Amino acid sequence: HCTVIAWRPFSGEVTLLPVMNEPSPSPLADGPGLWPLITCPGIPLSEQQAETLRPVLERFSKRIKPPLTVHLLGENAAVFGYDDLSPQEVEKHLLGHRFLRHKRLQWADFIAAKGIETVVLKGMATAHDIYPDPDLRHMSDMDLLVRRDDLGPLVTLLKAEGFKFHSGSQVPPWGLITDASFPPLISREGDVNIDIHIHPDDYPVHRSLSTAAVFADSRVIEAGTTRLRIPSRTHLMLLAITNAGRDKSEKLCLKGLIDALLFIENFASDIDWDEIETLATEGGFLKPLGCFLALVTRLGVPPDHLPQHLIPHYRGFPAAGEFERLIGDFETMFETPPSMLTRLRRETLLTAEWRTIWLDLWKNARPDSSPGSS
Repeated sequence: HCTVIAWRPFSGEVTLLPVMNEPSPSPLADGPGLWPLITCPGIPLSEQQAETLRPVLERFSKRIKPPLTVHLLGENAAVFGYDDLSPQEVEKHLLGHRFLRHKRLQWADFIAAKGIETVVLKGMATAHDIYPDPDLRHMSDMDLLVRRDDLGPLVTLLKAEGFKFHSGSQVPPWGLITDASFPPLISREGDVNIDIHIHPDDYPVHRSLSTAAVFADSRVIEAGTTRLRIPSRTHLMLLAITNAGRDKSEKLCLKGLIDALLFIENFASDIDWDEIETLATEGGFLKPLGCFLALVTRLGVPPDHLPQHLIPHYRGFPAAGEFERLIGDFETMFETPPSMLTRLRRETLLTAEWRTIWLDLWKNARPDSSPGSS
């Protein structure tokens, strides 16, 4: 055996990784696609491997954007010779991210100044909490959790400032039941998108993780001159996991998946897995939690970072085969989008409790399925 040095850019940790001495060593042989380069940075990448993986890299970078792609891959990013990962392209994206982030922070300040308390969720929260530079994390909107009593005043306030509801976004069917948030509110200029939540996440998550609980355990952090209230790290980690389930474990979930990997890599001591297990048990979403943990294990997360008793071992037909197809999708970064039938099969076998499936079918048949309609 020999060793190679692996540097984890998020923690600064340097470890020695055993590599078998073979005539043509292939450090990526045991991992799907790009993921060994992400979960264990520092593994050497040959030009031949880079050429093989380049189509996968392009799909990955288009979803999470060049700054984060380069950050995750480190020196290996240059081996791909991909123009979109050039320093000039990365800087251009960083400037765009920074501009939109500061616009959102201005609106967060405006809302707080009007006396409406919110908790910032998802990308806006994780970007300012766990990333060395918040502009690495691309965000399409700002997700705000509000108490029900503040919902009306917040909507009235934003509409008076020129915001309008946008109903054109399409969410693929199946998965968690979308009852936590409303159609996004878009600013008059079209550059700010605010997603208002009355629950931390969709059914069944809010059966156990309530809005009151998220507010009670929330923290205030500094984002420049803005003070943001965000969930505890345990709640942020749980929401990253459940958002992957809501996004059907497709390319939509990649940003949340990276968030979760960074939590596990750098803030493992801040994650209360006992609390997550209790919430998943009481809420009825142990199944998607287990699938997520099995997925990240296969992607290369060290087993000792995860609660082993919650990780399912898929054996036999048909769940094992479906899980392998899921891994294949992550290996190619969803070269072929899953069909509706695949989504339903995957949810049924891997990530949804039967109660959720039946309620989802019922909800999708209703003409009005907004959070306030039930």
